[in-house]
Amino acid sequence: MLVLLVISLLAGTAFSRPDSNVLLKLTFPSEKIDEEDIEDWMEFMKIVRNPSTTKEQKLKSINELMKGEAAEDVREALAESKQFIELNDWMTGELKKASPKVKQIFDKYFDLLSDSTFWKKTGKDKLSQLNTIIEGLNENERKELNKLEEANLKKAKELGILGLIAQEKKNSRR
Repeated sequence: MLVLLVISLLAGTAFSRPDSNVLLKLTFPSEKIDEEDIEDWMEFMKIVRNPSTTKEQKLKSINELMKGEAAEDVREALAESKQFIELNDWMTGELKKASPKVKQIFDKYFDLLSDSTFWKKTGKDKLSQLNTIIEGLNENERKELNKLEEANLKKAKELGILGLIAQEKKNSRR
């Protein structure tokens, strides 16, 4: 599931800078994402994005989602989930200050990240779909979008999420 978190964070950057082939390769790796991982991600996104639940309720739901997993995996996932929930809550607060058009763009973006059919597409098709979302933005709206995405990545780094990503990649190479 951390792989999908990584992709989601990087997708945001690709989303605001869609013309970069480098971002395409970083954001949507050529490896096929496992169907079970996609289903887990969809459930995870529903839990995290639910505005009517507290952080504690979200963590409890994530813990329930992981029934049957090894205790160490559950502990790690809950620690990572706390950070992701904090990032989501922070970003939700930032979006309240955004222009209506940029809010709408982010709603569509999060809808895509919560759509299993999106994750089954090729990287090129995913990026093409992201590009269609931002069509029609004027220069100021694009700047606002870029600023929000940069702030999101900065916050992810502050929370240690980007460090988790680097560690996960290192562990997967062993």
